[in-house]
Amino acid sequence: MIIGEKICEFRFRSFFMSGSLVCKMLVLFFRFSRSGWISLDIGEGVLRILPVDPEPELLGLDDVSDDFAYPIQSSDDLDRYFGKDLLAVHKYVISDVEDGCIGVYFDFGGCGFSVLESEDNLSIVDGVVRVSDDVALSKLEI
Repeated sequence: MIIGEKICEFRFRSFFMSGSLVCKMLVLFFRFSRSGWISLDIGEGVLRILPVDPEPELLGLDDVSDDFAYPIQSSDDLDRYFGKDLLAVHKYVISDVEDGCIGVYFDFGGCGFSVLESEDNLSIVDGVVRVSDDVALSKLEI
């Protein structure tokens, strides 16, 4: 689906309650060169990478009048990966746990970034992260 493609744009959805930030990165959105927009989220040990149509519209916190707000913002955190071919995607899995995914690694050959989940919040880290002895990388076929 996205192997061999380039990331062209990156956005993320946050969660605010009564104007206070609860989760900075709840869902990530990537626009790929051929596949278009995909979403990525990890929850309860399950990784979901799904096509998104229509485009996730930018939405500021000021544009939401509800106490529960899910704004979508753009970010330049991944600009250095734009234009590079995605060679592989690996997920971080806890050994011997059925739903044990805690992250994903995007491999661009010689460089890449990890998306890790902790307490329903996603974070982005350059490179492969050594989490613990019982967490390994497993290649995804997507």
